[in-house]
Amino acid sequence: MSVSLLKLLHDSDDNNNRTWAESNMCELQKGTSPGIMMRHAQKFVELANEQLAGHLNNKYNECLKQRYYEVAIMRTLLILLSIFLEIQLYFTGSQAEHRQSLSISNEVASSKSSEDKSEDVIEGPIREVLAQSGSTANLPCKITEPGAGTITWMKRKNRRLLTVGTSTHSVDKRFVVMHSSTDWLLQIRAVTLQDEGIYECQVTSHPVQRNFVLLKITEAYSIIPGAPDLHVKQGSSLRLECQLKAAAESPLYVFWYRQGHMINYDEEPGVKVELTKNGSILMVNKTKPSHGGNYTCLPSNAKPAYVMVHVIEEEEKPAAMHGGDRRNLSPAILASNFLVSLMTAVSWRIPSFTSLYPT
Repeated sequence: MSVSLLKLLHDSDDNNNRTWAESNMCELQKGTSPGIMMRHAQKFVELANEQLAGHLNNKYNECLKQRYYEVAIMRTLLILLSIFLEIQLYFTGSQAEHRQSLSISNEVASSKSSEDKSEDVIEGPIREVLAQSGSTANLPCKITEPGAGTITWMKRKNRRLLTVGTSTHSVDKRFVVMHSSTDWLLQIRAVTLQDEGIYECQVTSHPVQRNFVLLKITEAYSIIPGAPDLHVKQGSSLRLECQLKAAAESPLYVFWYRQGHMINYDEEPGVKVELTKNGSILMVNKTKPSHGGNYTCLPSNAKPAYVMVHVIEEEEKPAAMHGGDRRNLSPAILASNFLVSLMTAVSWRIPSFTSLYPT
């Protein structure tokens, strides 16, 4: 606030000038430092009367408070704006990184897909070989010109070299080449599901000869019809059949167990086991309570099967109670029955002594 204005306020009795000074007090002090304002205020006290000085001093304090609030609000807005910009930059960067990672993933997937497609391109016929898990798989390779070049076997999926000539190149010694004049058989022992895929037999001649074999692995399992529970009457026959499913070859043996103990049918009378092409059959002529229990069939090349056999015991009743055949009764029982019938008939025909001598 300039000294001339203060003088104007002091010397003039015009209320308009004072009103204008009061209303513009805040505008005047915005561009003035606090030190200058204090000097103006002191000068004003010297020039103006006390009433006007006090009135304008209060107005000046209100303007200072207003300015303080404005500065605080501006600082708060600046802080909020900086936080908003930081968040915006963070999400923008995250989205950019996400788009970049997606782009890289798509490129990798595309390249991998193209590689897989290139590997799946087979020029020539494919022969299928089915082998059972745990067995030996034989992959044939017949060449037209013996001695034309070196014969190699590889798994096409990962271009894994298995054999070169008759030597096994892989550290896995399950791969063996069986060689004759025109046949180069690749033998894989104890095959697993990981051995499935396309194998390539290649002859390094001009042009190169290629033979492809698709190896499929099956896991055999067994079933027992009637499982899980089978009920038979005591004295009747029992027949359990162990059937192999998804088996590429017949089992070498099938073991039967009852309650976890192997059944030695040579030592059990009335028990017979027959080995079939697709499993085994266990037969019992006349079942006893001891023949009940949990039965297990375990083929040499398949998962086992289980069945619980329940032998129902029938209570023996007298023949007269259930109308049995008299021919099944023993001679002693027949004789006793005859004597009882005879005594009954005689006692009915002979009068009693009480009837002869009435009282």
